[in-house]
Amino acid sequence: MLETSSVKKNKVNLTDYDCQQDIENRLLLADLSFFEHNVMLEIFFSPLKFSIKKISKSLGRDENQIIQVLKKFSKSGLLNLQDDTVVVDKEKRKFFEFQMKRFEPDFKPDMEYLQGILRKVPIHVLPNWYAIPRTSNNIFESIVEKYLFTPQNFQRYLSELHFANPKAHLIMNDLFASPELRLSSSDIITQYNLSKQEFEEILLILEFSFVACVTYSKGEDIWLEWVTPFHEWQEYILFFKKTKINSIADPKKIIRDEKSDFWFVEKLHSQLLQIQKKSLHKAENIDKILYLQLATSEFALTETGLEFIKLSPENQALFLYRHLLNQGHEKNIREVEKSMKRALGHNWIFFDDFIKGCIACLNDTAPACLARIGKTWKYTLPSYTETEIHLIKQTIFGWFAEVGIVATGTCEGKDCFTVTSFGTLFLAD
Repeated sequence: MLETSSVKKNKVNLTDYDCQQDIENRLLLADLSFFEHNVMLEIFFSPLKFSIKKISKSLGRDENQIIQVLKKFSKSGLLNLQDDTVVVDKEKRKFFEFQMKRFEPDFKPDMEYLQGILRKVPIHVLPNWYAIPRTSNNIFESIVEKYLFTPQNFQRYLSELHFANPKAHLIMNDLFASPELRLSSSDIITQYNLSKQEFEEILLILEFSFVACVTYSKGEDIWLEWVTPFHEWQEYILFFKKTKINSIADPKKIIRDEKSDFWFVEKLHSQLLQIQKKSLHKAENIDKILYLQLATSEFALTETGLEFIKLSPENQALFLYRHLLNQGHEKNIREVEKSMKRALGHNWIFFDDFIKGCIACLNDTAPACLARIGKTWKYTLPSYTETEIHLIKQTIFGWFAEVGIVATGTCEGKDCFTVTSFGTLFLAD
């Protein structure tokens, strides 16, 4: 999915800020027990100064147990122990409060979370990492516009990413190839023989590169750590997984509308030959013949018609397609054409299955893009009226069938189609 094309070096450099402190804090969180997690939450709910007795009483645990956990937390600078008093660092607490969201059951690593991650980096560093104007009024919106705004733009960015550590690229590819778009951190560490320190460094790079981040879920007795894409991209990819097209199970039940893939150009060719021989005075497709300027109303071939009959069926089909675009529907046809790529690699498929995952942007519909909806973000997807569904179907079963891109038919009373050999070559990038 993420094959490298024009490789560009990733400019995210962890040495541009105090990444070591971040890594140490992340290591601390990754090592939390359920009890330590509860102590951390209690610190968030307490004032900046509180007694050990208070937290011991709130959690119903022995003070010595509490002290051991607090000493562990103190190494991060989150707090200091002064006799029986705990003094919490306000800024450190903000950091951990933000990071601890990843343990919440309904946590989504979304664009709001990404904004929070980027705030940890000195603002003057971000234009160096992401090649955005230093004069930008809103750095995050500039990043969204440059890298994330459309799925095509983001996919292109991902395909061009190059990391100094090759394991980062392998992990990225593994993640996007995984069925649920989720990998266990422990599995990654084992598979690539990573130290926990190296794992956290790679994940920081992947987070700052908008590729993936770490989330947690509650296991039987430990926190389970996962690597997932950011929520909006994950939802977009899962949409295509959920609308995956399956080939018709029993192709013997398919009744083709026409035997030949080039049935229409063959009929057209035959009628033009008859006009040339002066043996045809009534053509089934005379309106189209005249529109294509292949013959005159007096049933004589034009120069274009004479050249047309010399062409191969493939080139005749391409001729028809170019004229089809000139009818003024080029945008809609191109959009349906792009969506047809999902049908490549399949045999016959039902139109009803195809339309579920179609994202052609018809007429004035905006393309799929990352948009803020209330307090959340989402890659918007088009929804179609019955008229628009009819237009898509007409494009495939009418125009594309005429030019040999698809063959059409029915199976158990339902319309179906397949991309032809010519169509496969035509639609390939």
